[in-house]
Amino acid sequence: NGERWIDREIAFAGTRLYAREASYTGLIALDPADPGHVVISTDVDPSTGRALGGKHQVFHAHVGPDDDITTIRWQQLTDDGDRHNIRPVVVAGKQQGAILWLRGQYNTYTDYYMDVVGIVY
Repeated sequence: NGERWIDREIAFAGTRLYAREASYTGLIALDPADPGHVVISTDVDPSTGRALGGKHQVFHAHVGPDDDITTIRWQQLTDDGDRHNIRPVVVAGKQQGAILWLRGQYNTYTDYYMDVVGIVY
């Protein structure tokens, strides 16, 4: 809020990327120009926790100080059942921004085939 962090649950984060590393997830990013703009990569619906079929997808939403998991309206940016879409990054610009992420096959941290893709907003 500009003075302190507001700590609460805002989404179902899904499962790990692969079995050996329980802490390797799709991740979440905040927009540096607007920290209420949140981007997440998850293999479940971030509002309900319903499985998406095994691959992580990228979602974004605007999260207000009073929002919680029941009031946030996530918009799905990717719909790719064959490839993971993980590790989002929000790049702020003076007039436009971009959301970038990795898309492809992620077997382990040393065995992956991924491209950097994104959208400008």
